[in-house]
Order: sequence, then C-alpha cells, then structure tokens
Amino acid sequence: MSYCNQKISLIIPTLNAEKYIDKLMGIILYQTVVPDEVIVIDSESDDATVELCRKYELIKVIEIKRKQFDVGGTRNQAIQVATGDIILMLTQDVMPIHKNYIEKLVQPLLEDDLIAASSGRQIAYENASLREKLVRQFNYKDYSFVRDKTDVDNLGIKTYFLSDCCSAYRRESINAVGMYNTPALMCSDMILASKLITFGYKIAYVAEAEVYHSHDYTLKKEYKRNFDIGVDIANNEHMLKNAKVNSEGIKMTKYVLCNLLKKGHLLMAAYFCIDCAVRLKAYRDGKRWRKLPKEKLARCTTNLNYWKNIGYIV
Repeated sequence: MSYCNQKISLIIPTLNAEKYIDKLMGIILYQTVVPDEVIVIDSESDDATVELCRKYELIKVIEIKRKQFDVGGTRNQAIQVATGDIILMLTQDVMPIHKNYIEKLVQPLLEDDLIAASSGRQIAYENASLREKLVRQFNYKDYSFVRDKTDVDNLGIKTYFLSDCCSAYRRESINAVGMYNTPALMCSDMILASKLITFGYKIAYVAEAEVYHSHDYTLKKEYKRNFDIGVDIANNEHMLKNAKVNSEGIKMTKYVLCNLLKKGHLLMAAYFCIDCAVRLKAYRDGKRWRKLPKEKLARCTTNLNYWKNIGYIV
C-alpha cells in the first residue's frame, strides 16, 4: 500500500549477505511504513543470499556479475526496475533501530517539494571500538538539518554529505539530474547529492531515522577505501565546486583524539593517530592517481574491476 499517495521502493545491493537478510527483513516488515517492494541486486553471492531473498514475497531479486558491480551504475540499474515514487537505499549490514525508521526518513520529502533526498543517522554497533563510536558521533549529529547551495561556503564538502547506507530520494528529482554518475568507486552518493544541490534542490539529514552501522577496518582496508575516495573526489572536483575537504578531517581528528585522551585510552589514541595518517596519505594518493604506476594503483584500490571496466588496467 502506498504511503501518502507515494509508492516506496527499497533497494539493497548484496554480496554474501546471508547472515543479514532474515534479521533485516524482519525489521523492514514491521516498520510503521512498509515499502511497496524491496529490490535486492546481488553480485554473484557465494552463500544462500539469493535463496533467502526469494522466500519473501516483497523482494524482487536482480542478479548481476560481480565484475559488473559499480556503486552508482548498479543502483541505477535497480532504480530502472523499481516502480516507486520514493527510492530508499540501504546496505546489507545496516539495521534500522526503530520501527518508524522509514516513516521518519521519508517525512521531509513529503513536506517540502524542494527536498530531493534525505539520509539517516548512523550509530555504531555496541561491539564497535570506542574510536569508531566517536567517529560516528562526530559525523552523525543528534539533530536534524537541511542543506542547500547557500551552505557550500560555510559547510564545504559537508554540504554534500549523504550516505546510501541509509538514504531516500524523490525519484523525479534524481531523474531530473541524470541519476548516479558512473563509473564510481566510493562516493556515488555524495556526487549525486552535489548534482541535486547544484540543480537547486535541498538535502535533509534526519537524526530521528537511526540505524546501526559501523566497521573497524584494518589499516590496509582504511588505506584502500580512502584511496578510492580520493580518486572519486579528483574525478569530480568540477561537481563539488572545489568545496573544502581537509578542514572537516581535522575537526573529526581533534574530536576523537580529545575524547580518547580524556577517557584515558592512550594506546587507542596512538593507534587513531596512525589511522588518520594512513587515511590522509591514501586520500592524497588517490587524488593524484594519474601519476601512479598502474601496478601500484592496482594494489591501492578496493575494486580492481573498476579500473578494468574503464580500460585503464588490462
């Protein structure tokens, strides 16, 4: 049944999501607003992900080759199949906390025609490290706000901060700006946000739409992820209007470090300093990816298929 005369489609890209599907669907099915359809787009899972999804009448499964996965292009493919007026995005490892998560997330889109997208508040899982919890606290505030193009000078890159871990879009708005840019490595959601804001739309952050989501990545994984972020930023600087990036990283580092030291976590504080140094180097390496030898670039990225698909690496 449509909500406020708006049909809602939920899209979840999956890869070996067997351990998440039943719990996630249990939460989705008991929301105060249940999606009209759930589209799972699976990248050749090796486990029982597809079989579990097919148990649910609400789920429509699309299967693609793993080498074809692209953070923007894959979502575009799912959107083309979706029938909703409002498109929700979730990742497989996200768990909505409250039964009114969807209702809260889509509310701004229903109240203001200029709000084209919204995203929720990510809270670290209970078993996450303290540093990861503090990073989430800094990035995801406990109050809601709306951004538009008048905020770029003040907020810099944060103006475009939107995560497809837990987001919602007005379909007609993303169609108007050409949907996701593709190919992309990591930042397709932020690039789409920049297109929407440049077009004159607004983006809402909804603190009441809370989900659990966190990762304690190794330094190697952090390097690769931040390298790919640097690549996407470098390739889309024209879209981001050269919005300031580094100031936000400095603010986050100070916030986490001060809190760790206040709580007496000296070793964790030292590790966090190393972690930040790795992230910064990776980001800078990613921004100058054209100057790197191809064999080194292949070791730096999370997704070698991206480089093969664009013909840069054979």
